[in-house]
Amino acid sequence: MTPSFVTTGTRHDYLWLTLPEDVGMENADSIEKQVYEAVTEQNAKVVIDMKQVAILYSSGIGLMIRLRKHVASLNGYLCLVNIKDRIRQMFIEVNLDKIFPMYTTDTEFEVMQDDIWEKSNSEEDIGFISVVQEEEGICRINLSGNMTVTQDLEQFNTSIFKNGVNDYVFDLSGLDRIDSFGTAYYLNAINFLRQRQANCIAYGANESVNEVFETLEIRDLIPVYHNEREAINAIRNNYRQE
Repeated sequence: MTPSFVTTGTRHDYLWLTLPEDVGMENADSIEKQVYEAVTEQNAKVVIDMKQVAILYSSGIGLMIRLRKHVASLNGYLCLVNIKDRIRQMFIEVNLDKIFPMYTTDTEFEVMQDDIWEKSNSEEDIGFISVVQEEEGICRINLSGNMTVTQDLEQFNTSIFKNGVNDYVFDLSGLDRIDSFGTAYYLNAINFLRQRQANCIAYGANESVNEVFETLEIRDLIPVYHNEREAINAIRNNYRQE
């Protein structure tokens, strides 16, 4: 039986979901499954309570973006409450505050609630977001939204290189679309890292992204695994394939 990591409740007509203390690779899949099972109705009003969340790993950031997309697909609205200053600042630094309404306390949320639900999250307004974090000697790079010619891709550049880090894992699970323009940026980053003797690997590409990679014949240039655990295990074992 899968352990429950999400506490589910309601406050008035809001679905109130409380996340655990740590959100990362070990529990992200279970959390995602439990939230999807809880959020099934159109026009859902979802509050993610982060009062217990002390550590939000790279996997957790990817998870949050996917949860937002799920709610948006139902024409619903999702916001974060009781978010700690350190996590809030991290969201601001990587522009996630533009897609996640955040409230420091329950009181702040309740004061603003009359205005909160007048609009829904749009599936099209995420733009392009890249998040770079170093965890346990591995640089984790989350790519989300649309990596296309219509987006500002300058945020995704050679600043991803970290001195002393040799292993880089690209999380593509939040990437909706990529075109030849975005692929050029992606390949430039890979080549830049490889010139510095870094190892690169990716995971989570959807069917649309995979089609572009196959069309442009770049799938053989960087391994793309199905999920995070496979990718992390592969890079730790120097790309050893089963």
